[in-house]
Order: sequence, then structure tokens, then C-alpha cells
Amino acid sequence: MNILERITIDEQFYKLAILVSFSAFIVIRLYYSKKYLAKEETLLDPYPLIVKLMAFFASISLIGLTFIYIFSDYLIDFSMNIADEIRILGIVGFLGVDLGMWLVLHELGVNFSQISSERTIISTGVYKYIRHPMYIVFIGWGIVTALITSNWLVSLGVPFIIFFIFLRTPIEEKVLIGEFGNEYIQYMKTTGRFFPRIRRKDKN
Repeated sequence: MNILERITIDEQFYKLAILVSFSAFIVIRLYYSKKYLAKEETLLDPYPLIVKLMAFFASISLIGLTFIYIFSDYLIDFSMNIADEIRILGIVGFLGVDLGMWLVLHELGVNFSQISSERTIISTGVYKYIRHPMYIVFIGWGIVTALITSNWLVSLGVPFIIFFIFLRTPIEEKVLIGEFGNEYIQYMKTTGRFFPRIRRKDKN
């Protein structure tokens, strides 16, 4: 019998764990937003209504309902009864999500801003292999949040955030092509959108 089978973990432990992990996630995001984003950027929104709706519903589930889970017992009837071992893996995964958010935003630097005159195409670090690592971080955030809370309602945010990302990304790439032209098109040929591009070896 392992230690996880011997110990009954109180729900308050998971509530505290996700509160701390999510707070770190928000602090990292806010730090880089304050450092690089200008107020005028809120006016830059080329995305259609369906994309905004997916973002809204994802936020309701993964932020609003998560806080209801943390500070009340109203969602107890929607528990998925996920095993403690899996929920603890979710906590570990959230640490990875926080680290991933920091690494991506640190790598982006001034490119986090849509209006900075210093914007360039980043092709180093993780951006050498994939073009949208931040979206992978967001999907990871949704998954680990669902695992830790073990709640059906909170987990509904995962498909919403996936739909949001898959709808938003092609539009974002058109904007980037308009900004950087052929340079970005060539960058797209050597990288994957969400996962590294598999390069086939030439047969001699």
C-alpha cells in the first residue's frame, strides 16, 4: 500500500493548492502585461463574435466556477470523483503550467505587445519549433484545473478554450503575415502551429 492510499486528502488541500497555483499564474501574466502592454492594445481586436464567445465561456468555467469551487461547496454535486493520485499529478502539472507561462512570456518580451515598434519574429527557444506555445500553456491550464477541482462544470472550460484557440489562431496568423509578410510565411514553413513539425529524412 503506497502513501497516497494510506492518506485521505481533505478537499481543502486541493482548494488551497489551486488557489496558490492559479494566483501564481495570474501574477506572472499581470507582471508581463504591465511591463509590455499599452492601454491602446485593448482596442486591437480583429476577432469575430464566435471567438469572443468561446473566450467568455472558457473564462466563466475556468475562472469563475473555479473560484466558486475554492470558496464554497456549491459545486460539490458535480464532482467527478477523480482519484487523489491523478489530482496530485494535476497539482504538479500546474507548476509546469506556471513555469511554461513564465518561459513563454519571458521569451516574447516586447513581442507580447501588438503595437511595439520593436516587434520581431521570434525563432529561438520554444519558438524555434512551434509558433503558439502560449496556447499550449492555456490548454494545459484548463486540463490541470479540471483534474485538481475534479468537477464537471469546471471541466467544461476545456473544450471552450480549445475551440477558442483553434478559431483564433488562423486569424492571428493572417494578422502576423500582414505585419511581417514573407518573413513570417517562411517561418511558418519551418515550425508547427502547436506541435513541432516532423521533418522527413531524405532517402538516398
